Amino acid sequence: MFYSPEYDRRAKADRAATIRKAQAIVQNPQNFNKKNTYGAAKYIRQIEYDKKTGEIITPHSKLAFNDEALYEDEKYDGYYVIVSSRHFESDEWIIDTYRGLWRIEESFKVTKSDLALQRTQV
Repeated sequence: MFYSPEYDRRAKADRAATIRKAQAIVQNPQNFNKKNTYGAAKYIRQIEYDKKTGEIITPHSKLAFNDEALYEDEKYDGYYVIVSSRHFESDEWIIDTYRGLWRIEESFKVTKSDLALQRTQV
């Protein structure tokens, strides 16, 4: 397990839009339904939907932002946990290897796009 300040900042930035959306839902639930509350609903207490229409049926006065859910998500921001069968390697080796995985993923993307391009040209 290790901590990355960059990953911490990125997690908070990624979550910011969801938090803004949850706050907008609490303020104006009539503008939302089950389809367009996806992701943000986890930060809203007592939200209920009509099973047929997907409309929010919770009275506006009962909706509230769920600070505890936000706190639960934020407490792990910045932390990576890596599980490896290479227990005999050093922590540094495992972390460096993990950080290098993006290169492999990038190679797969390039290879797949090249194959897709070749397939369309045949």
